[in-house]
Amino acid sequence: MGGQNDVLIERLRLLNEYVSDLRDLQGLEFDAYAENKLVRRAVERTLHLAIEACLDVGQHLIAQEGFRVPEDNKGVFIVLAEEEILTLR
Repeated sequence: MGGQNDVLIERLRLLNEYVSDLRDLQGLEFDAYAENKLVRRAVERTLHLAIEACLDVGQHLIAQEGFRVPEDNKGVFIVLAEEEILTLR
């Protein structure tokens, strides 16, 4: 059980880091963002990593709790909503 929790804790730690990195760029003007290829790539890659961390956490929770297996990545969030772990807006 410790191993599964260690994985979740690490993914949540990474997710927190990714969100923090994105918040650091929050004040950037759109024109500066649009004109800077490296900044755009950093934002896009960080968003990608954050989404992967969310999917990993969701898949671990689904497996750990024995919820139904999702058909695809979108399904991970749907299953978590069905089980009232997440709310969809």
